[in-house]
Amino acid sequence: MGNWFIKSDQVYEKCNVCETIAADNHCNTCLFNLCRDCVHDHSKNRLSKREKYEHDIVPFTQKKAMVRSPVCQKHKFMRCIRLCNQCKIPVCKECGLTGDHQSHKTLNLSSYINDRYHEINKHNDNLESTVIPEFKQNIPRIENAISDTTTAFDELNKSIQKHRENCHRKIDDIFDRYQNEADDSRTEDISALHSYLSNDNACLKQSCVILQRNKDILNSADINDVINYRHKKADNTSEFEIELPTFDTKPVDWKNLYFELGYLKVSDKPKTNSVSPDSDGTHKEGKPGKVTIIIKGRRETFIDVGPQWHPNGLHCTKSGDILVTMSDDSYENYKIVRYTDGLAVQEIQNYYNGNPLFHPGLGILFVTENNNGDICVSDTNGCVIIVLNQFGNFKFDYDTTRALYDCPELTTFKPGCIVTNNKCEMLFTVQNFIFVLDHNGHFVQCIDNCNLTMASALCLDYTERICVGEFDKTNIKIIKYR
Repeated sequence: MGNWFIKSDQVYEKCNVCETIAADNHCNTCLFNLCRDCVHDHSKNRLSKREKYEHDIVPFTQKKAMVRSPVCQKHKFMRCIRLCNQCKIPVCKECGLTGDHQSHKTLNLSSYINDRYHEINKHNDNLESTVIPEFKQNIPRIENAISDTTTAFDELNKSIQKHRENCHRKIDDIFDRYQNEADDSRTEDISALHSYLSNDNACLKQSCVILQRNKDILNSADINDVINYRHKKADNTSEFEIELPTFDTKPVDWKNLYFELGYLKVSDKPKTNSVSPDSDGTHKEGKPGKVTIIIKGRRETFIDVGPQWHPNGLHCTKSGDILVTMSDDSYENYKIVRYTDGLAVQEIQNYYNGNPLFHPGLGILFVTENNNGDICVSDTNGCVIIVLNQFGNFKFDYDTTRALYDCPELTTFKPGCIVTNNKCEMLFTVQNFIFVLDHNGHFVQCIDNCNLTMASALCLDYTERICVGEFDKTNIKIIKYR
């Protein structure tokens, strides 16, 4: 079975019959090299017990150029020219006609070997042209991402520390949380990138090993290597996307922050009435595209969102930022903008893929911020609750299907005002009900025993009781739900 990958242009090969004298003749029928003394005896051998064939014996220099197949172990004067498809071993013609492989399907050995050559070469071409270059290109990208991420997190820690030093001791716990979140994110992101790097390095080495093994098979003299060859698909390069962190700082007047902000009202049309403790109790309507602040009866423009956008909802966060929901003139596009000291610092409008987060229509986006930093939105146009993280990235939603399952008494699902409590639970109005979800969007309870009629305005007092107003009514109901 060995040494059968010997090309036809080699000389000084021994006679395959006596194995002592250099061959100067060749039998193209049996693929045997013959010396002069063995030509006569070889020409008398029958190739088959049933049929007689002529041996095509030619001078050694005129033999056919082909890969020499192994000698049959059972018929010593015949070479294997077929491959038993069932046993996966080379057989001679006699074995295929009368031997153990008579009932087995056989393939042309030369064609089979050529097909395997083609498969190996195709695999090698893919490794050399696509797989290995992709890994070589992707690894520097990961290394650059690690460098950029490390630098960004270093700058993040500097910003955190610098801002922390300018703040009062009472907010140290907040900055400890910032630092811990940054370190956790840094560890997670760097660990993920190192994992990608390690994986791609390992895959690159594996691909090179496979390539070398395939080349060794092509240069081998053992038919078993070709027969036993199994294609092993290389892994794909790592796909990754890293969002580099930032830390926005701002000067804060802690003592007077609450009174400086006062009570806010937005919208072209008044959706709610807002009266501050220092106001004269009258309602003042804001101009289109503006957010007004009312202090001691005096109204001032606090935020100008521009003539093409119309504010319709807002929320003041614990950090002092203002979240404003707004729509354009066509009511086709909605977005949420975060303002710091009257300046826009963040816009939330689309998913990662560019599709809009919020639905078109004439309704309102109610917005609030949870204690865990999540931004909770009640999209009245889409009839869905949408929860985003502090960076504005989508986390989960709560839609009609889930609402009708959780509350069978409900006929339609159109959420209204939304608030959060100190347990990070979300509370929002739905017709005559008030839904309560936990911070992961799981259903907690449905408050339906208070005889509400079209619950609309909603807030919590300092004892966590629900204060709810009913549409077209002048009364407010106070509900203790815990």
